[in-house]
This record gives sequence, structure tokens and C-alpha cells, in this order.
Amino acid sequence: MSLIQEAHLYIAEAVIAAVNVTPDPKGLPGGEAAQKLLNGGAAFGLLACAGAFLWGGAQWGFGKHSNNYAQAEDGKGRMLKAAAGAFAIGAAGAVINFFFKAGGGV
Repeated sequence: MSLIQEAHLYIAEAVIAAVNVTPDPKGLPGGEAAQKLLNGGAAFGLLACAGAFLWGGAQWGFGKHSNNYAQAEDGKGRMLKAAAGAFAIGAAGAVINFFFKAGGGV
């Protein structure tokens, strides 16, 4: 490796080592508004999950009492998917933060 290549590598390592990423919603114009939109979207998603869960419960009950087992199974599946969606919405922040911290430790 030549002296010039070593100098470029040293400078590149110094620049890369100096980079620091610290997320701050207040750092950009509209950051707080974006956070409010994200929170509102999560609330809307939870309401949709609750509605789907109730719909699935009703579908399961009506399907079971009318001996329509395909409808009852579809209702059970709808309830499970709604619960999984609510879990995903609740876990989103923790999962994203976990991977951000894991990536910051590399």
C-alpha cells in the first residue's frame, strides 16, 4: 500500500469515527408534527384492530350458532389477525429502538 493510500485510509477512518447519529424529533422543522401524525396513525391502527377483533368475534359466534363452520373459523382467524396487528403496533417502538441500538453498537 502506498503512502498516499494510507493517508486516504487514515483520513477516511477519522471522518467515519467522527460521525454521530442522535435522532431528535425537534431537530427538523415539522418533527413534532410528524411525531403527532405517527401517534395518531398508531391510535387509528389500534381502533381498526379493535373493530376487526369485534367483527371476528361476531362472525365466529354467528357462524357457530348457524352451523357454518367455515364462517366460524374465518371469525377466529380475523380475531387472531387483529390481536397480532395490535401487538405489532404496540411493539413497533421497542423493536425499532432495539435494532437502532444494536446497529449503533457495531
